[in-house]
Amino acid sequence: MAVERNGNIKYKGIANSCFLLIEPKAYCNSDDVAARLARCKGVKEVHLTTGKYGFVVSAKVKSDGDIKDISSAVRKTTKTNAVNVVTSQFVYK
Repeated sequence: MAVERNGNIKYKGIANSCFLLIEPKAYCNSDDVAARLARCKGVKEVHLTTGKYGFVVSAKVKSDGDIKDISSAVRKTTKTNAVNVVTSQFVYK
């Protein structure tokens, strides 16, 4: 569901995006990992961040199966199980 500042609902339905918070392995090549993540099916954007999570991946999803597939691909690509998935239920603009 997307809700504008004036309260109008633009879209109502299941979440259409998810975010994957990734704790990378120590001393990984950030550019290489980001490029590989960006090639994963369904990935819209890859953000390099500071703090506990080195990468935040934005992905387009249509079902719970898509979320499972994308998170599996990300785990395989980054060679880590330190991946947390957050789904987007509402979008405020």
